[in-house]
Amino acid sequence: MKQLMCLFSILGVTLSILFIPLPNVHVSTDILAQPSAAHWLGTTATGMDTLSLLALGAVATIGVGLSAGIITVVLGIVTAYLIEVTSARVQYSIMLLVDILIALPETALLLLLATFLRPGPLELVFILVVTSWAGEIRIFAVAIRSELVRDSVHAARLFNGGHMHVFFKHITPAILRLASARTVASTRRATLKHAGLAFLGFVNPLTPSWGGIMQEGFEYIHTNAWYWLMLPPIVSLSVYLLIIFNIGEYLAKPKINNHENKKSERFLQRQECVEGN
Repeated sequence: MKQLMCLFSILGVTLSILFIPLPNVHVSTDILAQPSAAHWLGTTATGMDTLSLLALGAVATIGVGLSAGIITVVLGIVTAYLIEVTSARVQYSIMLLVDILIALPETALLLLLATFLRPGPLELVFILVVTSWAGEIRIFAVAIRSELVRDSVHAARLFNGGHMHVFFKHITPAILRLASARTVASTRRATLKHAGLAFLGFVNPLTPSWGGIMQEGFEYIHTNAWYWLMLPPIVSLSVYLLIIFNIGEYLAKPKINNHENKKSERFLQRQECVEGN
């Protein structure tokens, strides 16, 4: 339950970030200035301090990715549970929509929505959720279906336990580790998609992001300015994605308690002693 509270806390924080007005970036008269004591990462073609712009880009890039990742997984869990407990007609309708979304080319749908909406942070979260939501449903539907046949769930229903009781008391704790791992994976994909859309120019340029900074620096790829315009956002994005990937790998590992570990160690030690004798 602590992990669930943590996920909802992160969702609240990241959604609040999207509504915080971004401070103004210091604009200098030095255009495309090299890194110096005054500007540690140099300045852009419009005289903006690259380090300040990079910090502002982190708010949008990380905030949008986390929000889209968490909302995608929560929506996938709720929809998968509805599929398993509702009538056959509702199940057919939901699965038909899911099959249509899965059959559509995800990249083409993403670019099409971004072209028409020219998204800011909130619209971008919506687009990323719409294009990723269907893939999570099948994963959680299998996990929820296996939990619904357990004796504890049948006992809860015999004692008049409703759908909400079963969902929060039995299903949610059982799939929490899977949900955490899928949230991290979904966040990583959403962050990468956001950076790609911003680099291609499909995102509102008034909202700074790491992908947008890379797009601006790409114009100077044949000059020395590329290494303080493109390299900082590339390194920042790579490090962040690497951290997210390692967290996901840790959460995806099966959890084995210490008692079982100690029993395994004692068994291996006895086997070594027998082989030695």
